[in-house]
Amino acid sequence: MPACRLCYQNLPQAGTLRLKTTYLVAGLIVQIKEIESHRIMGESRDNSWYVYILRCSDNTLYTGVTNDITRRVSEHNRGIGAKYTRGRTPVELVFLESSSNRSTALRRECVIKKMKLAEKQKIIDQAVVMRP
Repeated sequence: MPACRLCYQNLPQAGTLRLKTTYLVAGLIVQIKEIESHRIMGESRDNSWYVYILRCSDNTLYTGVTNDITRRVSEHNRGIGAKYTRGRTPVELVFLESSSNRSTALRRECVIKKMKLAEKQKIIDQAVVMRP
């Protein structure tokens, strides 16, 4: 069940919710209908996060994380992705690794970014890339 980013209460569904709130006012119980808009935690539907490596047109590598790989590669190729890839289009997806959550994906991205080029090339060669 999703939770609200603001108050962390469990919500039955996304979007605008009608809530009945009970107040104790001067010894009387008063129910007031409120309409609150909640932003749902984990906006991704399948909760999968990906670490990816792109090969740029100048043969350099770019590493990043996303929860929608198709959209992100498209953004890089349209020049609205990362600043690094804007002048290096077109880019090609050469490595993709799934993570259970964003935190794990970010830690793995950090490890990959610290690798030497030869080490990165080795994991790219060993990986089978699923095309979006």
